[in-house]
Amino acid sequence: MLWISFSLRDIMRKTNMQNNNSFLKNLNWRYAAKSFDNNKKISADDLQNIKDSIRLAPTSYGVQPFRVILIENDELKKKLRSASFNQAQIDTCSHLFVFVADLDIQKRVGEYSDIAFDKGNVIKRVGVETMIRGALMMKSKEEKLRWATDQVYLALGFALAACAELRIDSCPMEGFNSKSYAEILGLKDNEFAAVVLAAGYRKEEPSRAKVRFSEEKMFEMR
Repeated sequence: MLWISFSLRDIMRKTNMQNNNSFLKNLNWRYAAKSFDNNKKISADDLQNIKDSIRLAPTSYGVQPFRVILIENDELKKKLRSASFNQAQIDTCSHLFVFVADLDIQKRVGEYSDIAFDKGNVIKRVGVETMIRGALMMKSKEEKLRWATDQVYLALGFALAACAELRIDSCPMEGFNSKSYAEILGLKDNEFAAVVLAAGYRKEEPSRAKVRFSEEKMFEMR
């Protein structure tokens, strides 16, 4: 029995190492695709996995002060391309994820509390909700925008990693007119298009190797 236990442990350790190697290999594989093959579409299963990675991403207090508009309609993507400095990624990608920050944070806290606590646990809900509301109420309008946008970028990072794991190409983009996006997509006054993620399949291989700073430049051990 002891031998079997050690054997299973070794197998699990090797499996974890292989998974880690696969993750890093896929991160090395990915690059910011500048154009996509618009004849290739992301499957429903893969799309669901990307959506799940966004939904399960960590956020401050777990509040998730954003939503994602997922665009596959070609005509709508063309309209958004005109508001994105005519960048080809916007309307050649299979799907365009528009991450929309929600600046009505107090309302979002209430919505979070509705699903986080059952109706019979009023005391705990009031305590936690009061703490979160108090902390966020102290922020200025600019700080609230920065805080909400920071949470968006946490979710964006998970989406990028999920795409890499699925060998789906992606390109995060900030180069667009947020006001035009708001008009085209009919966003509410309290909503702000923070970043978009174009996802699909590369039209061509990258023209140069991945460029990153060295480990020595990036990390300092103390």
